[in-house]
Amino acid sequence: VRRCQPAARAALLPRARLNVADAAMDSLISVDYEVFGKVQGVFFRKHTQAEGRQLGLVGWVRNTERGTVQGQVQGPAAAVRQLQQWLRDTGH
Repeated sequence: VRRCQPAARAALLPRARLNVADAAMDSLISVDYEVFGKVQGVFFRKHTQAEGRQLGLVGWVRNTERGTVQGQVQGPAAAVRQLQQWLRDTGH
């Protein structure tokens, strides 16, 4: 597993003012995110989809015209947190 370029950063925004820290671990949550940096042309979207599937999550991910990757992920809070951590630290 390779690390993201240091410039890549994930902006993870909980939806509907859900306090993720207070959510029960088995609660279903939805998170919107946007990743900045060198994320296009390096199969970032493909790896994000694969990681989400492996964690049993659903959602979508797309490249933007601004050169970022945006997406939404839904599933159990613990699995969503794992993907958030993966987006921040591992990437592709």
